[in-house]
Amino acid sequence: MKDKNNARLRVAGFALVCGASMGVLLWLYMKLISSGTHLVWDLGPGDMDRRLYTLLVCLCGGLVIGLMHVLFGNYPETMEEAFARLRRDRRSPYHKIFINAFTALMPLILGGSVGPMAGLTSMVISLMYWSEDWMRCLNYTLVTKGGSDTEFLGELFSREPPEHSDIPVEPPSRAALLWTLLIGAAAAAFALMCAFFGGALQLLRVPMHSVGAQEISFIPFLLAIGFGLGWLYLYIRKGMRLFFGEMKKRGKHVRCGLIGGACLGIVGVLAPMCMFSGQNETMELLGGYTGVSTLTLIVMGFVKLVLINICIESGWKGGHWFPVVFACMSFGIALGRVFGIDPIFACIMLSGIILTMIQRIPVPMAVSLLTCFPLRALPWLLLACFAGSLLPGPGRRSVSELADRGREILGFFCVKSKLHAIFSAVFGA
Repeated sequence: MKDKNNARLRVAGFALVCGASMGVLLWLYMKLISSGTHLVWDLGPGDMDRRLYTLLVCLCGGLVIGLMHVLFGNYPETMEEAFARLRRDRRSPYHKIFINAFTALMPLILGGSVGPMAGLTSMVISLMYWSEDWMRCLNYTLVTKGGSDTEFLGELFSREPPEHSDIPVEPPSRAALLWTLLIGAAAAAFALMCAFFGGALQLLRVPMHSVGAQEISFIPFLLAIGFGLGWLYLYIRKGMRLFFGEMKKRGKHVRCGLIGGACLGIVGVLAPMCMFSGQNETMELLGGYTGVSTLTLIVMGFVKLVLINICIESGWKGGHWFPVVFACMSFGIALGRVFGIDPIFACIMLSGIILTMIQRIPVPMAVSLLTCFPLRALPWLLLACFAGSLLPGPGRRSVSELADRGREILGFFCVKSKLHAIFSAVFGA
């Protein structure tokens, strides 16, 4: 019994090491994004005309991204693809994690109108499953078989992590403890790296003012506007998938990348704030929008929604989270000027509706948006996200769509069984 307890302590120590390694790797990845963007866009132009430089970088970037798709395939995975694979296969492969990370890095550095969350989400899921497999292997070697550390180290450095389907299921409390250690060590390592070496990438943090009767009375109007914009986004995505999908079927990946780069470059010349993922641009817009006309704000919002889809479908793949928040901030400021409501409240409502119409996961989306907005925005985010999840998407029958959305929402409240399955999967088959 004492030997088994010592073995379990070593498994817990390995979980801490894996978690700390994950935190450092995520910090390095975000640092690469920040440093690469600074190198290309701040140090690169020199004395060259900024508009000409923007066009050249975007066209060269389109060529690079097209060649990446020819060489590596349909990478990086978007957040929807990663979660769809997770739901279908109940796990995520990690053998091509470096290809996924590299291909997700390039559109962000080269100014693509996509967010970093797709690449980060795919990396986190892959690293967690890699850690899970090795924790299961270590538990099997030390606890079940009564083997030695040397035997495990031999497996660690000699081959891929094996999948031991014959491992007996451990009590969920032990599995939950390992996951807690893994995630806690990752968060602590990431925080320490940021504290000692600086923040790797500036995340979007939007302040929120108090919500008054004026804002509450405009909620139905904001829901209607958000619904319309969400439908517009989905129809634009559908059109871009048809347009670029035909070229991709014929293997014209370089042409797709060049078209996306040309569109990005033209927008970058005419409206530079519509480039990039949107974290810094949203704060710049919030701090200096007084010099921007209302019509310009509305046009920028629409251009951003179109450009996100052009980038993603042409091969400049990434997330739509931060870019959509930027577009919603443009619309929110314009609505605030016209109707006298708080622009940040309008942004919160529009962001929740549109992003949930895209991904159809209301509760996770509301909680995830707290990385952009303060905690007191959660009730309004939940309202917006649930409204967005209940509204039917384009091309679907409203009754069946509402029934599907209702079943999905009820599914989110079955948390206990889901957590039990996740925790026991660390040791189970």
